[in-house]
Amino acid sequence: MFKITAGKGFHVGFSNGYTVSVQFGPGDYCENRDAETGRDETLCGKRGCPTAECAVWGKDSELIRVEDLGWDDTVNGYMTAEQVLELLNWAAAQG
Repeated sequence: MFKITAGKGFHVGFSNGYTVSVQFGPGDYCENRDAETGRDETLCGKRGCPTAECAVWGKDSELIRVEDLGWDDTVNGYMTAEQVLELLNWAAAQG
């Protein structure tokens, strides 16, 4: 399942019940953080961003601290495309 979120990010839901959120707009922990909320979301979504804020929900819809990837919290910011891919692969591989 894929969902677009506020024109500045997306969610990917896997058949194992895990969902990954990738956000890169105003207020998110990314290079676009200081863009204007309520005005620049669509602009950020169109132009993109070199980093993103990510979070993962497990089967029980609880946010997960992805300790396997060195996360200190349930949200990890300023992730590169390679790190997001690693996170997506991790979430897809969970049982």
